[in-house]
Amino acid sequence: MAPLTTRAKEQQDRIHLSASTAVSAETAVIKLSGVLDAESLDACRCTLDRVLRLRPLRLVLDVAGVEVDHSTLAALGLIRRYLQRSGVHLVLAGLPHRLAEAIRQAQVQDLYDIQSAPAVSVAAELRHPWRVWSAAPAPWGVR
Repeated sequence: MAPLTTRAKEQQDRIHLSASTAVSAETAVIKLSGVLDAESLDACRCTLDRVLRLRPLRLVLDVAGVEVDHSTLAALGLIRRYLQRSGVHLVLAGLPHRLAEAIRQAQVQDLYDIQSAPAVSVAAELRHPWRVWSAAPAPWGVR
């Protein structure tokens, strides 16, 4: 088998996304790391579906570990609309500077509840007892 070209290797590395999740009675926190784009949305939706079965009122999405590219904002928009249809309030936490800037330039900041603090701080402010649902990051499908 021939070795992967640099471009193929970059594409393979880019679709790796992992998540850890914690839930309380009313709030769920999903901490993402890796690339959030069109390629990783199916895996992200599977995690969202598992969390939504618990019927949280709000979901804190910690994106501090997300690599930002041109499709990250579009992916966040799809997640926001998906959660909105489910009646769940989305809170974005730990935004990397590049993502915060992309949201500002697109003039969609009013569509998001953005917290500058990481998800742990946001969760502490909510003062709910937490239980870890899945502490170890789960690698999502590399195609």
